[in-house]
Order: sequence, then structure tokens, then C-alpha cells
Amino acid sequence: MARPHSRTHRKSRSAFCTRVQDRLSTLPWVVGRVALLGDAAHPISPNFGQGACLAIEDAVVLASCLQAHADLPRALRRYEHSRYPRCLEVLFMSREAGRFAQFQNRALVQMRRYFVKFAPLAFTTFWFRRSCDFRPPTLARC
Repeated sequence: MARPHSRTHRKSRSAFCTRVQDRLSTLPWVVGRVALLGDAAHPISPNFGQGACLAIEDAVVLASCLQAHADLPRALRRYEHSRYPRCLEVLFMSREAGRFAQFQNRALVQMRRYFVKFAPLAFTTFWFRRSCDFRPPTLARC
């Protein structure tokens, strides 16, 4: 059996380039019996690597709210309103970190290099530590 000609069976190699975008979350994340969490509710840029972490936090808080409130609409509203401030804060921190990391102006790039090199570690990690500051609610045993 003859082998197919390599040029005719070459796989196409193409890439799609898109801008990394976040979205300022707006409520409601809950409609009826459906609640959004993670990127569906609050997409965030990857500058802190917190997107999946926020989704896990959402799931823990949602579970806690469902355990604490027998009334489903009340539980879902509580989830939504308790998560919104934290997710918004992390979104803004990640957005600002991305702006800082992507300066194009030569003078600003030099300032950034100097800042990153000489700033105390406690100062440079302040925002990252703050984005990781989540205190999970206590869940009842299943």
C-alpha cells in the first residue's frame, strides 16, 4: 500500500491570539435556583493566579450558605452578597498588577525594574498575600 504524500496530510498549525480580559462583575449571580460561581460569575485576569482559587472559595461559601439556610433563595442571596466584595477586590488587585507588569514606556520599565529589585520583600508581596487572605466558613460534617 502506498503511503500518502506528506504535503497533502500535513496538519494545519494555527494559533489564536486574544487579549486577556477580566470583567467587572455585576450582580445578580443568582437567578431562580441557578447560581454562578468562578469565572462564570467573575472572570479575572491571571496576574495573581487566583481564578481557580476564587472558584473553590465560591464553592465552599455556597455550601456553607446552603447548610446555614433552609430557604434556598435566602441561601443563594447570602452566597452572592458575601462573595461579591472579595471577588471585586481580587479582580482590581489582579488588574493593577497586570498594568504594572506591562508598562511599555522605557522610563516606567526602568522604574519597575528598580522597584522590583530593591523594594523590601514584605512590601512587594503585600498585595499577593492580601489576595490569598480567605477565611473559609465552618462547614457541618456530611
